[in-house]
Amino acid sequence: MSYKENIDEEKRTTENGELEKKVEEEDTSSFTLTVKNTFGIHFRSATLIVNYCRKFNEMIMVGKNGKRVDAKSILGLLTLGIKQGENLTFYVPRNLYERIYPDLKELFDAKFYED
Repeated sequence: MSYKENIDEEKRTTENGELEKKVEEEDTSSFTLTVKNTFGIHFRSATLIVNYCRKFNEMIMVGKNGKRVDAKSILGLLTLGIKQGENLTFYVPRNLYERIYPDLKELFDAKFYED
């Protein structure tokens, strides 16, 4: 493959990636929940979120201050460093919003059954 062909391939990949991102955003709903428990998101609370999200085959993302991670990754959640009173935004497939939002809201409102 020549240099020009390689650059053209990278450009197509980037364009496809951007297209996939737009499609992904169009098929995604988001909602924000506030962490109410005293200790924020630590290993135990992250495990509860991850175990719930792993019930679904679809991609579920969670973010804080513009940084997004896989909601099925304990390490990903922990790297966000979420403290009490901070907001987490979940990005879920639009067709699952009605199932996921009430369940996660209940978990957050219950303070992860800690307090």
